[in-house]
Amino acid sequence: MIPKSLKQIFWPVFLFFLLLILYLNERDFLNNPDPDVQKYLARVEPILATLLGMSAAWMLNRLLYVLFWPLIEFRIGTAIPRLLKDILAALVMLTAVI
Repeated sequence: MIPKSLKQIFWPVFLFFLLLILYLNERDFLNNPDPDVQKYLARVEPILATLLGMSAAWMLNRLLYVLFWPLIEFRIGTAIPRLLKDILAALVMLTAVI
């Protein structure tokens, strides 16, 4: 049986690496002199970069939730307020959007 923490981080990590592979492979096509390919790349590259940033933020939020917050709660001996966790998650996502 797969541990709960691995289940929680599988999809964000999978999506991040999938988009990273697509982004890096898309960059290989930049040497193609065909104008149609260049138009396509001009539209697709910013979309892939945005999706890659958002998936990185999602992965970071999930890793914070699974690894960081339990460690902090264990160290201080009390639960971290949910509002603090949500504000930090919102700041991470806002940073990815900007």
